Amino acid sequence: MLSKSSSERANRRELEEAVETCKITYNIAIFSRAELAKLQAHREPAARFLVLPSNLEWLDIHAQLKIKAGDVLHPGQAVIADNAYEMTFCIARHVSNLLPLSCVGDYKHLVENALCQQQPTVKVIIKATAHPQV
Repeated sequence: MLSKSSSERANRRELEEAVETCKITYNIAIFSRAELAKLQAHREPAARFLVLPSNLEWLDIHAQLKIKAGDVLHPGQAVIADNAYEMTFCIARHVSNLLPLSCVGDYKHLVENALCQQQPTVKVIIKATAHPQV
């Protein structure tokens, strides 16, 4: 017979594994400075996507998004400044206004709201900034 503490640990482990298996789809729209100069109705973003576990740390997700943005905005460039772009996100039916995605707190808010969906999906918008500095 299992003791109370070992069954609690087993339940906690099962819960952690369930959270680990949950993945979030990030639909990414990337706007270059040239696209941003156009009228809003005529802008065509470069579209990408990522499917990542919901338990990733902020630095890991930030790096993945930065790689996707760098591939579009600065192809072949080895070093890209963190201020070379700005990121925002929204989640259909949960977070309809664009919110910044620039720190751990923003990312935690994103994950909490994304996991309210049956199929967690987030729209991330990345815009190139005018004068990035390395």
